Amino acid sequence: MDNFEKWWNERSKFWKGIRTGDHDIALEALGYWRTSPGPTTPQPRVSDTPETTAASKCGTVCGLISVGLINHHSRLNETYWRQARMWLEKMDAATPGMAQALDDLIDQWHSFGIEAGQSRGVWDLMEAASFRTWMDQLIAAMEQYRDACAALQQT
Repeated sequence: MDNFEKWWNERSKFWKGIRTGDHDIALEALGYWRTSPGPTTPQPRVSDTPETTAASKCGTVCGLISVGLINHHSRLNETYWRQARMWLEKMDAATPGMAQALDDLIDQWHSFGIEAGQSRGVWDLMEAASFRTWMDQLIAAMEQYRDACAALQQT
């Protein structure tokens, strides 16, 4: 088999894998080898407690802020949002009044999102839409975190 036939067979195998959805075959045709993970024992699930739920929701909010700083830096005040993220990371979800403080932040961020999410012209419609989508996700995550903090204070 000459080099051309070998190349042709590898490419045919690659495209067959792509068409059939078998990405392992496609990667193998390109020279990548995937090792199967082998049998694993399922890990016991940690029961959700109000503390773990609140911590998870806080992590989601902080992650979304980081994503916003990366993707929407032209619309965000970097210093403010970094400080907000650090404050959320440091605050204990069980702090009395935390749910009310988060409620105030939600109102402020919602107002900011409406103002900052405006399009500046036809040339940035997609950026504005992306920003509004990110802000909606952030507000929804903050509401979930607020609810988790409220549930934590009720226990």
